[in-house]
Amino acid sequence: AFISYSEHDSLWVKNELIPNLEKEDGSILICLYERYFDPGKSISENIVSFIEKSYKSIFVLSPNFVQNEWCHYEFYFAYHNLFHENSDHIILILLEPIPFYCIPTRCHKLKTLLEKKAYLEWPKDRRKCGLFWANLRVAINV
Repeated sequence: AFISYSEHDSLWVKNELIPNLEKEDGSILICLYERYFDPGKSISENIVSFIEKSYKSIFVLSPNFVQNEWCHYEFYFAYHNLFHENSDHIILILLEPIPFYCIPTRCHKLKTLLEKKAYLEWPKDRRKCGLFWANLRVAINV
């Protein structure tokens, strides 16, 4: 699975998301820049290549995400790939609430998807985390 997130949210991705998805069974392999990106290719070439190769693309949404140009590029490519391939491979995780007025106009496709597509919301109550991880695994089809 390709993971798109703002660098400001990297602690959550590295401390919560990755350890909970990459279990011992190896059923989910997470694509992270620092692990797999080819240093000989441009950033955009790496992004396109890994989104195309990944079974799912997971977007960790937060106010930081919508302000980041690379996150927008990753989402834009995956969104268009969704319609080109005619498959639903985008999973949205709402890490923090994003007021719609904070979503830049260039991210209108994200706003549309948030209005029309079910997404997972990171629970504030730690007791509900088990359900969150179970639902995420179902969304990934593991």
